[in-house]
Amino acid sequence: VGVATGAAAVKIDTSLTGVRKTVDGTEEQYRQLKESAIEFSKTNAVSADQILDIQALGAQLGFSIDELDEFSRVVSGLDIATDMNAEQAATELAQFANIVKMSHADVSRYGSIVNLGNNLATTESSVSSMGQRIAAASNQVGMSTPDILGWSGAMSSLGIEAEAGGTAFSNTVASIDKAVATGGDALDSFASIAGMSADQFAQSWRTSATDTMLALLKGTNSAENMTVALESMGVTGIRQTDVLKRLAGNTDLVSQALQVSNDGWRENTALQDEVNNRNDSMAAKLEILQNKVIAVAEDIGTPLVNAATD
Repeated sequence: VGVATGAAAVKIDTSLTGVRKTVDGTEEQYRQLKESAIEFSKTNAVSADQILDIQALGAQLGFSIDELDEFSRVVSGLDIATDMNAEQAATELAQFANIVKMSHADVSRYGSIVNLGNNLATTESSVSSMGQRIAAASNQVGMSTPDILGWSGAMSSLGIEAEAGGTAFSNTVASIDKAVATGGDALDSFASIAGMSADQFAQSWRTSATDTMLALLKGTNSAENMTVALESMGVTGIRQTDVLKRLAGNTDLVSQALQVSNDGWRENTALQDEVNNRNDSMAAKLEILQNKVIAVAEDIGTPLVNAATD
């Protein structure tokens, strides 16, 4: 029994050491992180040492010690409830937050990708990967974070791969933004397809790039020849043409994805609901039971190990 309890204590302490190495904090802060990880493991199908490992990764990715508990809960939830593993979820969440300058207070809202996975023909990992690739260009033209994730959900649900879709979408919004800034024939072409004057299009773009992009896609779909319409806007590449044709032909789906994303972002409940559902499974209940046993073993084992090594 002593060996088993000691082993449990050592495993958790080793993971806590990883946190110590990656972020500065007080002993009280480290103790609170450890206790929070153990308590969380008693109600969720993730072990305390895994949670602490996620916290160490979060620290490496730029989260402060006061933000690590929330970060680890969100990432653990994505690991439990989606097709993303903890490392992918942690890395892509942190990098996306950096790109769009998302407040670390909003990390739980990133879990709204679960809403997209549940309501569209896509997966959370596909949405996340696409989001990373379109984040910079989309953020540059003023798209909101939930809109960026909504566009990502729409494209991934249309079978568009992240690399191709990210490049095509980013090039398109950058071209439109340049046309709005410089005017001339390029702006006239975009405006004509969208059914607006050049001034109306420019004002619309500055007000809402998402709404203007939707109008442009609807105009493209209504054109007599979609290929000719795209060419008039300077779109000639095979990948970019394919992506825009898929989006233009499915603007109802795009609108749905944007609505689902914004609703999920505002409500901020989809991830926790899915985690609760997964934790009700027999496999999860057994894992939680094991975590509770480990928590008791750690409580006994820590003083035993300390006494043996004094």
